[in-house]
Amino acid sequence: MGTVLITPRLLLRTVRETDIPSLHQRIFGVPEVMRYVFAGGELSAGESETFIKTNFNFGNATTGLSVLMERSSEEIIGAAGLLPCDALGADDLELGFVLAKQAWGQGFAREIGEGQLAFGFREMARSRLLALVHPDNAASRRVIEKIGMTHVKDLMMSNRGARQVYMVDASAWAGRVG
Repeated sequence: MGTVLITPRLLLRTVRETDIPSLHQRIFGVPEVMRYVFAGGELSAGESETFIKTNFNFGNATTGLSVLMERSSEEIIGAAGLLPCDALGADDLELGFVLAKQAWGQGFAREIGEGQLAFGFREMARSRLLALVHPDNAASRRVIEKIGMTHVKDLMMSNRGARQVYMVDASAWAGRVG
């Protein structure tokens, strides 16, 4: 089990085969959770397993989707990660997170977003980081803006639909966190 990132309340770690059912039950199989995520619809158990095995970090990489856990309970509450992204025509990383419904409204999205920014700038020495948000996902847009990201572009993606691209560069981020 490789730890990717630790925040005061959260642990981001690589995925294990035994996590797949929980991720499906709490995230990928829940229509309300998946409304604005990826292609915008829930996945069957088989589709969830295929998606997780294809897109999640099972090793010790610092990029890719990983399991998001609440540290105190060790309960899986979502998925997050820094993912390759060429939305602005460069070799960027996109921070992403999706939380199980029971984790909504507790500040976890902001905490993992801030943690990913710190990791991307301090540990990975990136010059900028992106976030792609469905235009109707007001809650995620608010979180992205609160962590200092600015809307720079709208685009239509063949595999994800409409997205608003947000960005923050390292110097702007450093000015916010001191």
